[in-house]
Amino acid sequence: MDELVLRSLKGETSDAEELALKAWREQSPANETHYQEVIAVWELRKLQRPLLEASAVPTADRVLSRGWRSDKPARAPFALKAIAVGLAAAASIVLAFGLGQSSSRGRPLHESPLELVTNGSEMVSARLGDGTIVRLGGESRLKLNAVDTREVWLEGRAFFAVAKQHGREFRVHSSAGEMVVLGTRFDVETRNRQLKLVVVEGRVRLTAGAAAVDVGAGQMTEVVGGGPPTVARPVDVAGAVEWLGSFVAFEATPMHQVAGELQNRFGITLVVEDSLLASRPITGWFNGHTADGLVSAICFAAGARCTTAGSTVRMRQ
Repeated sequence: MDELVLRSLKGETSDAEELALKAWREQSPANETHYQEVIAVWELRKLQRPLLEASAVPTADRVLSRGWRSDKPARAPFALKAIAVGLAAAASIVLAFGLGQSSSRGRPLHESPLELVTNGSEMVSARLGDGTIVRLGGESRLKLNAVDTREVWLEGRAFFAVAKQHGREFRVHSSAGEMVVLGTRFDVETRNRQLKLVVVEGRVRLTAGAAAVDVGAGQMTEVVGGGPPTVARPVDVAGAVEWLGSFVAFEATPMHQVAGELQNRFGITLVVEDSLLASRPITGWFNGHTADGLVSAICFAAGARCTTAGSTVRMRQ
């Protein structure tokens, strides 16, 4: 059925085949979910920034905007099964939107400020108008600048994969301090003038009061009681972002770095057998909850062929 879906996306199907595909989608919710997953991977393969909305039932508060979707709490990291990686059901793209574009209900999102709010263990994934990916943790609030999405306000916990825009800073404001980046990935938790920042990729400058500290990849810093930030120090990144579960997000991340992250977080050994492929950048976010889905999405987005043996995946052109 995947082949038929792909041919439909390419506009290569007949009217009879389109009717057959429609009937298959309507047979069960599982078929429709699989169809949407294939579309998601197809969009990632083109390395575009699509506007998609998942079919999950919303549970997060809708504060000032419409069209939001909250997904289930992250699950624990998974074990890789023996699979032949191809176009299996892969990424679950939870939410994407852009300021100035229409929401799923036809309402322009730039009419008012935007705010994401989660309760309990709920989590929300979103793509901002500039392409930045955000994973908002439970009991958290993220306010967006309706004019410039390169500036946000956070109370709670969030993971950011900041889109690179030459010369344009991305700012995260909080009660404990302000973070400035150009393009990087980092995890931050800030509540009641307390803050903990872990940088996964790139560099982040944290300013608290009159003091500032630059934090590099694999480092962390903290602010306690509204004081100055601590000196940046090494941290176990995989342990620090364990709360994300099976969610991963990459922003122009080289494949060799993707491979290292899969190993550290999920115990998946990705062997890239081509030097050009190893430097190929990957952009997108994945929340498939299965190892085969995650690897399939990454391999397909890279335009590579992958095979598995045990917990080892080999990638080639």
